[in-house]
Amino acid sequence: MPVELDGKIGSVRAVVIGASAGLGRALAGVLAEAGHQLVITSRDVTDLDATAADLNLRTDGRVTAVPIDLRDFDPVEYRSRAIAELGGLDALFVTAGYSTQDDRGQVPDDLLQGIVGSNFTGVISLINAFLGDLRSNRAHLVATGSVAAVRARGSNSVYGASKHGLEFYCEAVRHHLSDTQSTVCLYRLGYVKTNLNFGQNLMFSAMEPAAAARQMVKGLGRRQGIVFLPKWWRLVGLALKLVPWPLYRRLDF
Repeated sequence: MPVELDGKIGSVRAVVIGASAGLGRALAGVLAEAGHQLVITSRDVTDLDATAADLNLRTDGRVTAVPIDLRDFDPVEYRSRAIAELGGLDALFVTAGYSTQDDRGQVPDDLLQGIVGSNFTGVISLINAFLGDLRSNRAHLVATGSVAAVRARGSNSVYGASKHGLEFYCEAVRHHLSDTQSTVCLYRLGYVKTNLNFGQNLMFSAMEPAAAARQMVKGLGRRQGIVFLPKWWRLVGLALKLVPWPLYRRLDF
């Protein structure tokens, strides 16, 4: 078993989705610096290739770039390519995400489909392609959700709905794998310093991507279910759920 359940990591063959920027790139960096073997993926070919080249140059990891667009790809073909590069699978990290400040109220259909494809349908298609590997290899699934999925609001409505759907699907996968030693963990991310919230006036301080990545790697193989990151966002999530509707409907955030 390449990943010890106390969080100590041995040799890991990992796929990292959304690795060309933000949290995904930080996660790839943490894993590569520890000498692990990675397939990294995003739709931005230029940034992805640059990330792989940089990590191969300055770390002991072995990093291969395989670009896909989650809105339009063949999950079976991608899985075959990734497994061929790695020789197996120990961990699947899905950090891809897309949101926009235009996601408020009625949005153009092409924008809606892009948000749903990037955050939900494309993601679950990809995870589905790896389900056999997760089961047979006792591998681990780590996905990133969002505190936006805690309670619906008028802004980020499609994004929040997509992440809520992803939470439901990940719990279903966790149930499916409950008779194995595989683990499934979904992190409900609070504010992280990424392109998703660049230039926005945030209510709380944002976490550095590298700090979040280290927490996710530390928890690999032992954290299951839904975990807030940072942890104190759990209190924010609880507060949001407890706000009565007559008051909640007046909030603009």
